[in-house]
Amino acid sequence: MVSTILLCAGQSRRMGRSKLLLPLKDKKVIDYVLFNLLNSNTTKIVVVARKNDKEFLKHIPNHKKIEIVFNNLENADMFSSVVCGTQFLKKDTLPLMIFLGEHPLIDSKTINILIDAFLNSEKRIVMPVYEGIKGHPLILDNSLKNEILSPKIRCLKDIIKKHQNEILEVDVDCRGVVIDLDTEEDYKKMLEEIENGYL
Repeated sequence: MVSTILLCAGQSRRMGRSKLLLPLKDKKVIDYVLFNLLNSNTTKIVVVARKNDKEFLKHIPNHKKIEIVFNNLENADMFSSVVCGTQFLKKDTLPLMIFLGEHPLIDSKTINILIDAFLNSEKRIVMPVYEGIKGHPLILDNSLKNEILSPKIRCLKDIIKKHQNEILEVDVDCRGVVIDLDTEEDYKKMLEEIENGYL
């Protein structure tokens, strides 16, 4: 199927507190993310985290699908974690799904729709679209690993721009693919979604 790089090493600067440990109902954001991934058809989940984030690491279950790698760059950004996870999976032959740790509303059904779309397409990149808005996660062909690891590439957008004609946009009915969690206002909106029965 696919290997997932789960990006969890961010500093949550705009939020001012760990967004992955924010409560949603009776669990934390990261608990829902891992639940959805573990119940999807992803083969492996590589959690990219910070080694000193002890409280976060308590929420990572001991599971045969899950491996943890550490991005200890002082100013770790999203792409440095993508590189970290890709290096760990360098010898892995499966496609890569790049999944943000702040997306608890993307259910396993939607994840599987994207995986199936990728496996049944000759395109090298799959991207979800909700009501005309492009979202996450992305699925990238294994052949793009060397580009991710190239010093010429500074962010995922560089790869997307380079391969515009090799992208399959998949319409989904899951609003979670476009719901970000960067600010307190985003968090309030997410709680409203949940109150309306999203989880």
